[in-house]
Amino acid sequence: MSDRRKFIKDSCTACVGLLAFTSLSSLLSSCVSLPVHSATVTNNLIQVPLESILPDEQMKIIRSKSLAYDILLVLKKDKKHLSFLMKCTHQDNILVATKQGMVCNLHGSHFDLNGDVKNGPASKPLQRLKTIEENNYINIYTA
Repeated sequence: MSDRRKFIKDSCTACVGLLAFTSLSSLLSSCVSLPVHSATVTNNLIQVPLESILPDEQMKIIRSKSLAYDILLVLKKDKKHLSFLMKCTHQDNILVATKQGMVCNLHGSHFDLNGDVKNGPASKPLQRLKTIEENNYINIYTA
């Protein structure tokens, strides 16, 4: 193989590798490992103790064996916390939490941290659950 051909081949291989690494880095940076709080639902209420929340936490997944879908709790500094059923409004698929919101891996719908659709095919916002901070708990009402 000529030096020129080898140089072109090596350069193209390096470019493809760099492009793949950059794409993978971008995808992985949007992934987030969120803490999971195991909870029980009693009379349509989940109570998350404030002491279980770290000072720098912005989101927490709430999981209960009695619910078909997890709940994403978005923690706000003004104590006006939000919580959403992690269920895509397009075809009821389980959602994955990211730093920017939630993603449906089935058809690609994206939702922001207010539950609004940012990218379809979903057209309806996520189901928001009544969430109130009181008496050292964050209360999430499931019905």
